[in-house]
Amino acid sequence: MSSSSFLSRAQELTGRYLTPWMSEASFDFFAAHVDPLWTRRRLRLEVSALNKVGGDILSLRLRSFHALPAAPAGTHVEISAVIDGVRQRRTYTPLWMSEHELELGIKKIADGRFSSWVHDTLKVGDHLEIERIYGTSPFLQLSGRAAPVLIAGGSGMTLAMALLHEWAATSAQRPIHLIQYARTATELAYLDALAELQTQIPALHTHLALTREPDLESALQGHFCAQHWQTLQLDTDSPVIVCGPAGLVDGVAQVLTDIDHQGGLYREAYHRPLVAAPSGAPVSVQLGARQLSVSSQETLLESLEQAGLQPKYGCRQGICMSCTCHKVQGRVQNAIDGSISDDDEEDIRLCISRPLTDIELLI
Repeated sequence: MSSSSFLSRAQELTGRYLTPWMSEASFDFFAAHVDPLWTRRRLRLEVSALNKVGGDILSLRLRSFHALPAAPAGTHVEISAVIDGVRQRRTYTPLWMSEHELELGIKKIADGRFSSWVHDTLKVGDHLEIERIYGTSPFLQLSGRAAPVLIAGGSGMTLAMALLHEWAATSAQRPIHLIQYARTATELAYLDALAELQTQIPALHTHLALTREPDLESALQGHFCAQHWQTLQLDTDSPVIVCGPAGLVDGVAQVLTDIDHQGGLYREAYHRPLVAAPSGAPVSVQLGARQLSVSSQETLLESLEQAGLQPKYGCRQGICMSCTCHKVQGRVQNAIDGSISDDDEEDIRLCISRPLTDIELLI
């Protein structure tokens, strides 16, 4: 038996017989002195490789002691790390997952606390944790005989790459299109990985589209439009999956409506701009026996963090639902679309909800 297999077996037996006699926190503390990845139940990850893949995206290869659950492409993984003494959480789409490894692509966001820490501080040998894994593959929500079309930009390329890995494993002989949008050629991501996938998916058609470099002859020019669809001779019955900045996602949806597209559309938008905040006097938030005075110009998540609280969150963009909590009463505004709700006993997302009146929350 190899030394690694012996250690794994010893860890399994120790965990089985010792955990009933000590708390989870105590077990994790002592086990970490043997192997930092060894925990009772928590999914702790070690960074095994870091690699720049273009588009200001850093690829993280991570390994786990515990077996990771089987999950389809497009699954969301909520990752956490302690940064400056505070546990921070963000949600990402893995490019691929195996039983004990996965790869994430994390784009550096201006003023992004977590992504900046990953790019500037994280190193091989450091540790992260998985808080939860959820979601289904977009392919399951779309059907059609025509070749699927993936449209991606920015960090949306991580979802596109995850879907292409799944396609290589399940439908490699069927055609599929990828259109990657970027402002300049230097912002194109995963070009080397796409070249490798091309050998696994012979019918993969990759198209590059630049919005700020009109002189690059090999690429489509400008933002997505009906002419791009026609130039590539795409089928109006093709299912479309679009992921990226809100402008790209909204633009694709409008163009497909204009050309009477019938193939179905799945979309994920990032960094949707917020509507203007209302002006007004501070309001109060009731949290059990505690009452806080907060600004109606900030989201509840921002206000609670400034008050020293640590509510759970993930994407901070209203996508992953990690920060959902129960509002007993009060009026809130959705910071993305401006809609207002004053319903009692409803669930809201802290990261995109601004309080317009005194409110009461259950967190």
